[in-house]
Amino acid sequence: MRAVHKLAVVLGLVLALAGLAPATARAQAKPVTITFWDAEPADLVQLRMEIIKGFEAKYPHIKVNYLNIPYAEARQKLVTAVATKTLPDTMFFQATWLGEFAAMGELLDLGPYADKWAGAKNLLPQVFSVGAAYKNTLYYLPSEFQIDALYYRADWLKEAGIKTPPSNWAEFLDAAKKMTNPAKNRYGFSMRGAGGSERYYIMWMLMANGNVFFEKDGSLGLHKHGGIDGLKNYLELCTVHQVCTPNSVNNSFLENTAEFSSGAAGMYIHNQYSVARQIKAFGGTMEAAREKFGTAPIPRGPRGRYIAANFTNGYVMFKQSAHPAETWELLKWMLSPENDSKFSQTTGALPANKSVYEEAWFKGNPFLGVFKQQLDDPAGSFNFPIQMAKWNSLIAGPLKEEFQKGLLKQQSPEATGEAIAKAISDTLK
Repeated sequence: MRAVHKLAVVLGLVLALAGLAPATARAQAKPVTITFWDAEPADLVQLRMEIIKGFEAKYPHIKVNYLNIPYAEARQKLVTAVATKTLPDTMFFQATWLGEFAAMGELLDLGPYADKWAGAKNLLPQVFSVGAAYKNTLYYLPSEFQIDALYYRADWLKEAGIKTPPSNWAEFLDAAKKMTNPAKNRYGFSMRGAGGSERYYIMWMLMANGNVFFEKDGSLGLHKHGGIDGLKNYLELCTVHQVCTPNSVNNSFLENTAEFSSGAAGMYIHNQYSVARQIKAFGGTMEAAREKFGTAPIPRGPRGRYIAANFTNGYVMFKQSAHPAETWELLKWMLSPENDSKFSQTTGALPANKSVYEEAWFKGNPFLGVFKQQLDDPAGSFNFPIQMAKWNSLIAGPLKEEFQKGLLKQQSPEATGEAIAKAISDTLK
C-alpha cells in the first residue's frame, strides 16, 4: 500500500509539474520587445492599452512598445521608416496602403502563420479574400469592416407620405425632392464631395455598369458599359435636381453626419460608424432613435442591384521584424473574439470573427443588421482595388479633384468620368 501511495504521490507531482510547464516556460523565455504602431484615433488609445496589458500579462517575456500615430501622419511616417529601415514589427493600418507597401517588398506573408492558427476558422472569409488582394498573398489581416448603407430620416419620410425607405434610384430621387425645402434649410441628401468621395460615386458607376471595375484583360472597365451614366446620375443629384446640402462639395463623413443629425439633410450614405453617433444625437436610446432615423440598403441602380463599398482596416507584419513569432502572438491576441468584440462595440466597426455577430449587443441593435446583410452579399459588396500600388495617391489626388470639378459644374459629367478613368488607367500602364 505504501508503494502504491508513493507512486501516486510521484505521479501527482509529475502531472502538477507538467501542468505548470507552459507557464514556467513562458516565464523563463528570453525577454523580447516588439514595436506596434497604431493609426487608430486617439480616443481609442486607452482601450488599446488595456488589451495590450492583458497580452503582456499572458506573455510576461514579451513587452509591447506601443505608439499611437495620428492618421494624417501615419502613411508618411511609414514611408520614412522604409527609407531609414526603422519599420515597426507590426502596424494597424488602412487597407488603401496595402498595394503600396506590398509592392515595396516590406510586408511579411502571414499565410504560413494563419494556416496553423485554430482561431482562423472563426474569421469571416472576407478577412482572407481582402487580405490576399495583393498577388493572392496574405500580407494583410483585416480586423474590421466598414460597409456603407443608407441613413434616412424616418420622421421626414413619414411627413412626406413615404411609407418605406427608397429601394431604387427613382425612389431615392423622389424622396430627396420631397424632403428638400431650402426655405427651411432642409435638403434631401448630404453628399460626400471631399475626402473619401470616390467610395460613393464609384458605387453609382458600378451599379450602372454591372459591377465591372476591371475588364477580363485587366484594363479599366469602370467608365464603360454605362458607368459614366451612373456618375452623371449621381452628380445631377446636386447639379440639376439640387437636393444636396449647399456644402456637399466640401463634405467629409463628419459633415455628412452632422448635417443629418442637425436637421439639414434627410439622407446620407455612410458605414456603421455613424450608428452610435446618430443614436446619441436622436435621444440617446435605440427606442427614441428609431422614431427619428433608420438604416437601409443602398438604393438599387438600373441593373436592379446595389453595390455597397467595403472598406477595411487591419494588421500587417513587416519583414524587418526581428521577432515575427512573438509579433504573430500579438496579432492573434488582437484578433481574438473577446478583443474583436471589445473594439467593435467601441468603434462601431463590423467585427472579423463570426461568433461576435451572435452576441447580444449586435443582434439587439436594429440599425446594424443591414450592414452585415450587404457584407455577406457577394453581388452587392465591392472591395476597392487596394492591390494597386498607387491607389492611395489616386484617391487623395485626381479622383477627388476631378469629382469636385464635376460638382462645381467646371466640367460635364462625361468629362469628369473620362478624367477619372484616365487617372486610374494611367497608373495601370
